[in-house]
Amino acid sequence: DVLVYVVGDFSGTVSVGGYTINAGGLAHDGFIAVFKLNGDFYSFQNLSCRVGAGPCSTPASGEVSVSGVGADTLGNVWTSLDFSGTLGCNEDLCVTSTPGAHEIFIQKRPSGSDPKWVCYLETEGDALSMDIVADGLGASYVVGSHEGPLEIPGFGPMNEDGDNKTGFVVKLGSNDDDTACSADWAIGIDCAGVDDSVNRVAVDSS
Repeated sequence: DVLVYVVGDFSGTVSVGGYTINAGGLAHDGFIAVFKLNGDFYSFQNLSCRVGAGPCSTPASGEVSVSGVGADTLGNVWTSLDFSGTLGCNEDLCVTSTPGAHEIFIQKRPSGSDPKWVCYLETEGDALSMDIVADGLGASYVVGSHEGPLEIPGFGPMNEDGDNKTGFVVKLGSNDDDTACSADWAIGIDCAGVDDSVNRVAVDSS
């Protein structure tokens, strides 16, 4: 089936297709709703407490802001979000931000299913994702800004412009083994002495 993916933020509870989810201990949580092309409901779940291949064993606390969703014809779906606090724990894996800061959390999943892997872009300051897009070849591209060195799996740290925020674009996924996130490359985009951010990304797959 060709599926349509919708993501967003909510507080309290939200209902779609007869299913209701709640934000639990989060001030704001994110959701992903999936529909068929004719508008029929397919699936619905929250994006926190999805730090592994199932729901969390430890409740989440803090807040979540969803920035984007990307899908391709290979059956891959990526979601990007920012969070502060703790997204929760699944067995030995816990996802917790630097105190008082926002971090970036990316999920890759098969169409309409739980995540294959999760990716954590970590910094001592704020890191914000603004958009994510798929290229149709198995990879995704996420853009945003960061303050402080940004730790990128498979690439290493990306430094910022002094005390200012730096824009970035990271390519993920084309070389992963479907169990772990790894970056192909990452580029910082900055203008010296001022805050920068990359807000949107598009891929021409023609």
